[in-house]
Amino acid sequence: MAKGKYRDWLEPDKLLLLQAWARDGLTDEQIAKNMGIGRDTLYSWKKKYPDISDALKREKL
Repeated sequence: MAKGKYRDWLEPDKLLLLQAWARDGLTDEQIAKNMGIGRDTLYSWKKKYPDISDALKREKL
């Protein structure tokens, strides 16, 4: 069984990439596009996976 795409984004290097995109001022829509997913999927992942949500929040403050 293939692992979910979200798992790749829970790796430390990918979380750092998400932080960098947020720090650079990218919108959620732009970040989702960079991740290769839809905006709604990103919103779902942010609700389900605190690491992803925290990586994005930390830099947008």
